[in-house]
Amino acid sequence: MNFFPRKESKPAPFRDAIPLTVLTVASLLWTAGTMAAPFLAASGHPLAALAAKWIYAPFCHQQLSRSLSLFGFPVSVCHRCLAIYVSFTLVLLLSGMLVRGRGFSRLALLCFLLPMLSDFLFDVAGLWTNTPVTRMASGVVAGIGLAYFLVPAMRELGREMRDRRLCSTVTQGN
Repeated sequence: MNFFPRKESKPAPFRDAIPLTVLTVASLLWTAGTMAAPFLAASGHPLAALAAKWIYAPFCHQQLSRSLSLFGFPVSVCHRCLAIYVSFTLVLLLSGMLVRGRGFSRLALLCFLLPMLSDFLFDVAGLWTNTPVTRMASGVVAGIGLAYFLVPAMRELGREMRDRRLCSTVTQGN
């Protein structure tokens, strides 16, 4: 006999946002980290700057001619990667205002990635010479598309996690 019945707990909406919050913080740290190498190099820490660039080496070619410079030192990624990271992070930070509904299909995501793929392939084929502007513009489009694709998925993951917690709480209480 239970003399102190449990109150039905209502789902806390902020808990639904935990996966999206984790992704946003990780993306913010990753994107900010791309700027660490120039700051470290400019402040007289060349080994730390080299280590900061090394972290991003598996993810980007880091060609100097295709990278922005701060304080006379290159950031840790190329134009396109930087544009992807910054736009992705900005959409995540603004997702409460920008992203509504269920998101879109994989085909729509492919449409967001197509400008980046075209810019790269046309350059390789010699049909087009990409520039910092085209690399950054196509990266921005790709980053926005990736974020619009992932934000609804992260929200859904948060709801599923909440529902599983509620189900396990109910079964443990009986």
